[in-house]
Amino acid sequence: MSAAAGAILQREWLLMRQRGAAWMQPLVFFAVVVTAFVLGAEPGAQWLDAAAPAVVWVALLLALIVGNERSFRDDVRSGFLQQMVRSDAPLALLMLAKLVAQWLFVALPLVVVAPIGMLGLGMGSDQALLLFVTLLLGSPAVSTITGLGAALTASLPRAGLLLPLCVLPLCLPVIIFGSGAVRAFEAGLGVAGPLYFLSSVSLLCLCALPFASASAAKLQAT
Repeated sequence: MSAAAGAILQREWLLMRQRGAAWMQPLVFFAVVVTAFVLGAEPGAQWLDAAAPAVVWVALLLALIVGNERSFRDDVRSGFLQQMVRSDAPLALLMLAKLVAQWLFVALPLVVVAPIGMLGLGMGSDQALLLFVTLLLGSPAVSTITGLGAALTASLPRAGLLLPLCVLPLCLPVIIFGSGAVRAFEAGLGVAGPLYFLSSVSLLCLCALPFASASAAKLQAT
């Protein structure tokens, strides 16, 4: 089983390398969204300072939708998803490996470059560091939720339009607590509660959503 999961991770890594510069599409999309807010606001606008954490979180979510939207759709077209369903290895384990690969190769690079967007939004170093921690803790939840949405809409003709509608409501609690941790810090309140919440949601998603993704994969393979 571990060999099968490792093969999925290796396959996702090789596919990312074969796509060339296409792997940068989520990063470019993230930068465009953040830059649009920076250029659209007046210099020193107070509303931008207050909204900066939410802007970064929303930009991350939209970039993950762009990055994960093709993954399961390409697997359906190539027949690889059908092979995963017929494999002797537990399908939930294979889905977990694929979701982890999506986080490693799509979400984690976004989290790494996010501080650049934070500085562009005028955030202080302490606020930016805390927001980076919330992104690191909450991004597995957002990534797995978008992966589940991609699995559910893989074979639909307008998946690119349906995917945001599926995942946005589910990701709202993560965005609220992720940005709320920074606002609580600025108000002099404790931030342990939001950080525990983000960690718990990410662990819950990593434990539960592979099974939901496996059920979605079986529907796509029929």
